[in-house]
Amino acid sequence: ITSKDEDFLDLSVDVEQNTSITHCLRGFSNTETLCSEYKYYCEECRSKQEAHKR
Repeated sequence: ITSKDEDFLDLSVDVEQNTSITHCLRGFSNTETLCSEYKYYCEECRSKQEAHKR
């Protein structure tokens, strides 16, 4: 198990009607599972692996 931090300079957050910024930021920071065609390429394994993105 490894992790990789990536810097970013901007943040795109979907803002739904009648909701708060706090609610939107919580949704943005949810963990996303990368599977099927979205698997992450692991340089150590030299193959695509299911991963979790936050």
